[in-house]
Amino acid sequence: MDIIDTSNSIERGTRPLTAFNARTMPVKQVVDSFVEHEAFAKLRKPVNTLLSGPRGSGKTTLMKMLQPIALELWHAKDAPAVSEEIPYTGVFIATDRTWKQQLEPHIRKGNPFAPELRAVANGAFAMHVLREIILSMQYQLSPPGRGPVRRSRAAWGTQEHDRFAMNVARVVKLEHFEPSLDGLVDALTIRLAELRSVQTAIRDGRSFPLPPWVIQVEALAVAEAVIQMFNRATGQQDHQWALLFDEMELAPTDITTSLLDAMRGQPQNILLKLSLSPVQPELSVLHFPQSGVHGQDFELIQLNYAHQRESLKFGQDLLMSEIGRRSLPYESKVSILGKSLFSSIDEGAGGQDRDDISSRRNNPYARTSSLWKRFYSLAQTDESFRNWLMINEVDLNGLDGLSATARAAKLRKVRNLVVVRQHYRSAASTRRSRKSYELYTGADTILAFCDGNARLLTALIGQLLGNKAVIERGHTLSASLQGLAVDSIIKRFFALVYAAASVQLPSGGEATLADLIHRIGDALAYGVVEATFRDNVPLSFTVDRRISPSVIRLLQSGLNVGAFIHIPKRPDYHVPLDLQGEQFRLTWVLAPYFGLPVRMGPPIALSTLLSRPRREGGRIARTRLLSGLPQFEGQISLFGDQA
Repeated sequence: MDIIDTSNSIERGTRPLTAFNARTMPVKQVVDSFVEHEAFAKLRKPVNTLLSGPRGSGKTTLMKMLQPIALELWHAKDAPAVSEEIPYTGVFIATDRTWKQQLEPHIRKGNPFAPELRAVANGAFAMHVLREIILSMQYQLSPPGRGPVRRSRAAWGTQEHDRFAMNVARVVKLEHFEPSLDGLVDALTIRLAELRSVQTAIRDGRSFPLPPWVIQVEALAVAEAVIQMFNRATGQQDHQWALLFDEMELAPTDITTSLLDAMRGQPQNILLKLSLSPVQPELSVLHFPQSGVHGQDFELIQLNYAHQRESLKFGQDLLMSEIGRRSLPYESKVSILGKSLFSSIDEGAGGQDRDDISSRRNNPYARTSSLWKRFYSLAQTDESFRNWLMINEVDLNGLDGLSATARAAKLRKVRNLVVVRQHYRSAASTRRSRKSYELYTGADTILAFCDGNARLLTALIGQLLGNKAVIERGHTLSASLQGLAVDSIIKRFFALVYAAASVQLPSGGEATLADLIHRIGDALAYGVVEATFRDNVPLSFTVDRRISPSVIRLLQSGLNVGAFIHIPKRPDYHVPLDLQGEQFRLTWVLAPYFGLPVRMGPPIALSTLLSRPRREGGRIARTRLLSGLPQFEGQISLFGDQA
């Protein structure tokens, strides 16, 4: 298949990642772009669930897919079977971003009306939840749609309808409303608007009488009463409703804590499913003796693709789904993206490491191959690599004769290191250039480098498939075109990084998440490219006790935006708030930027990594993104301000 270079015709603009946020997408658009993965099979179970993942990892999409309208519109082959597994009605509840922003800063400042502010916030939350429940009930009572999946609906008579509306009004003390479901929705919307005015007045320190109903409502108690009444009215007394609380890191702490605490003993007809960022202070409630327990009271699902195999599979599924949706003439990921210089995760499992005639004929280390030339070039210029070859009895002139098993044993663990080291040690190579980003192209690398982040992958695939003149003819995309797409994703990601809040250092000045990322990335890259060649060079780090509270806060922020990937001790292990003793790595989105191999590596203590001196010269150029930012050598230490 011809490789066409269309780098000049790629879309130059960089759309912000918010353009790919499922929160703002209509349900049909979410359904049309949905690719099922393992987390959805866990999330849809009729049990309480805590869904944890960084920004863009797909939490909102997964939650929205549990709504009846989404399930009925889903065209996947197994959609009817999946729908049968979901006996409950899902109610999607998006968090109002203003609740936390308008409440907690004023409570911290000692506002004398803090109790009133909390009461108003809780009242607003209860009304918001009730309105979404009523809207879902309206959908359940509407005529069946014409989607590919048919789900059971509810029905009642006019008498039940009027009685239900009046009873709901009694529960939440609504006095003026039209006695219908539409009337309830309108009245609740008006009440929410009135509460905003009350909250603004109290927040500004002005005395304002609280509506008498505010202190009498609690969200789950109201939800339980309304659901029980609806179930009786429709003759479905045992029907369950799943309240799908999305982005609870944006909700006031009291509300999030109360929902987490309720997982242990919520009403029989209600399931609780919450999505949260990986590091949230509210999660500490799960460590209390009386709190719910993972595996008994709730299921913990972490959208954390710690290993390449997981992120690559999801990236491949998303790409091939989009190719199928657009009816493009590609049969595989390699046919559109080509092969990567880095080792494949499939080698040794039916891939290139098989000892058969085909494998020997396609030996990636043949003397004419690009990979062999990189090994040879590095050996000519790097004495430490020559020493490694000699100690490990590797003869570059004899690689053709090695069996696939011998190649895997001797070379596979260093292949990615050699590719990166040789590239950046050559005189013509510099980091942070589109030419260098071409090193990270090819199917297995470019699809894994987003670390399974659904929002980044959607943006990447949209960029790759953006040139109709090329893709409609079925040509393999050039490395240059792929490199431009990599560059675009890195820029989008750094926009998130620079939006993160900075932290104050006791020793003076501020530190940002970007500062910490650059210190870590540069230090790891020095070990890969410039230090003595090692086959076990550190590519991850552990948080040791020398790390200051300031750096811990930056690490927490980085985990929530996906800059750092947690390597859990076991699959169901949630990252602790203090991060002590935990292992992390930089997201592979940043691997091309710093010049790191896309592979796991052994850890190093973070304090040791941060104490390495910054190199002003050498082969690795400093980034312009760091210019003007505080430097931490000498007067300011990133790990010397322990409380």
